[in-house]
Amino acid sequence: MKKRKFLMIKSISLLFLLCCAFQVFAQKKVSGTVTDAGSGMPLPGVNILVTGTSVGTVSDIDGNYTMSIPEGLNSLQFSYVGYITEEIEVNEQTTINVALREDLAELEEVVVIGYGTMKRSDLTGSVVSAKTEDLKTVKSSNVLESLQGKMPGVSIGTSSGRTGSGVDISIRGERSLNASNSPLIIVDGIH
Repeated sequence: MKKRKFLMIKSISLLFLLCCAFQVFAQKKVSGTVTDAGSGMPLPGVNILVTGTSVGTVSDIDGNYTMSIPEGLNSLQFSYVGYITEEIEVNEQTTINVALREDLAELEEVVVIGYGTMKRSDLTGSVVSAKTEDLKTVKSSNVLESLQGKMPGVSIGTSSGRTGSGVDISIRGERSLNASNSPLIIVDGIH
């Protein structure tokens, strides 16, 4: 009698474990496209994660993605640099198309510099620029003389009082005893 009861409990336990294993390995397939809400253009490289897990994928060059979601988990998180993170409930859907909106607050933290872009927090120096329209209003044959007083922190003056003498540029004073104190100047849009 005890042996029979033990076998019955063992069988029920094994059946319960098998049901749990099937539940864990059961997955639902979801696919879709991720686009920009403003332009409708596809977004490549969007991170798509099952919320609360490390299960995820990345959208392809056309903004398409396909992934398997473990049964019992029901929401996806879509994140992309410069866009607001979206969390969407899957429920019974097999196709989920998402239009991400730009995160304007995050975009303000990116500084566009003459030779690329970088985060404001990573910028260790100063970046200033002068608009072409401002330079056209000053009548001068020398572009550097036209820049005088147009950029904060930049001091532009002549090296001597003679006509045709060179122009000195100083950015917030001298910084080095041995190296050059000359600034990096990038001229763009001159034809």
